[in-house]
Amino acid sequence: MRVLLSLTFVVLATSAIADIGASADSVKEKYGAMAEIKGVPTSYAFRSDDLMVEFVFTPSVSRINVFFLKTPQDTPEALLERFSGRSGWKRRPLDDPEFGRQFPDHRATDSGNRFYLADEVYALVKPDSGGAKLMLLIQTSDFLRYLNELRKNKKMAQPGIRANAGTRP
Repeated sequence: MRVLLSLTFVVLATSAIADIGASADSVKEKYGAMAEIKGVPTSYAFRSDDLMVEFVFTPSVSRINVFFLKTPQDTPEALLERFSGRSGWKRRPLDDPEFGRQFPDHRATDSGNRFYLADEVYALVKPDSGGAKLMLLIQTSDFLRYLNELRKNKKMAQPGIRANAGTRP
């Protein structure tokens, strides 16, 4: 009986996971109602009692942020595989230049941070971050291009900065 209940939970939990690269329709089908994240275009969040998952679409899922409100029992590699849809996660050192490039807003010196890579998908695992017991940041390089574009557009929208500055008519 116990095995059956555990198997049922695994099947239900697995069916509720959207992969990196999934379409918006696919994510909405798996998660149901999601709320738009204000201030971040094409971003949506799903929340349950002990989990919050955020998705950024560019146009497919290029970033998944997972916040565990309770400490999960699975290994970081198993969690990354479950939430990203990618297998073969390998831990990389925090002094890997790709860590700084992929996660420029996070410090390698923060205690407990772990950096992972699987098939050109990158992940940062952070324990006790904010109100979360564990946080996963999973992204593709498409997310970095999207983030840089947002920052560039925001800078261009500031008063006194013209979009065509430096070009002649």
